[in-house]
Amino acid sequence: MKKLIIGLNEGIAIFLLIILSFTSPVTAQTNSDGSSPQFLYPDFTKSTVRMKNGQSQNTILNYNTVSEKMVYQKDDKLYDMVNTEMIDTVFLQDSKFVPVGKGFYEVLLVAPVALFVQYKGEIAPPGTPAGYGGT
Repeated sequence: MKKLIIGLNEGIAIFLLIILSFTSPVTAQTNSDGSSPQFLYPDFTKSTVRMKNGQSQNTILNYNTVSEKMVYQKDDKLYDMVNTEMIDTVFLQDSKFVPVGKGFYEVLLVAPVALFVQYKGEIAPPGTPAGYGGT
C-alpha cells in the first residue's frame, strides 16, 4: 500500500479549492436611501497612477464596479480612464490595481502564482411598489 504525500503548495491549493467551493454570492450593502453604490470605496481619494514609461501622476480616484473602470475626479466632474494600455499600476487606498483588458484587477499576492481579484457590479432595476411600503 502506497502512502499519499502532499506537498505544501498542493495542500494549500486543495485547501483553497475546498474553501472556494463553499462560497456563495454576496449582495452589496445599500445606502440609507436604498440605492446601491457603484464605487468600490465610499470616497474618492488621492491615488498614484504609474505609467509604463516610468512617469507617475497623482490624482483623485475610485473604482467603478459596474463599468470596471478607474474613475477620476477633476473640477467636481467624474471621468473614466481611457487608454489603459499606457497604465502600468494604480495605487488606490493601500491597494494595487493592474489593467487587464478594459478593466482592472486588484493584486492580492505577488508570488510565482499571483493572486488577483476582479470586482464586478451590476445595476439592478428599481423595484415596483408593493403593499405596506415595500418594493
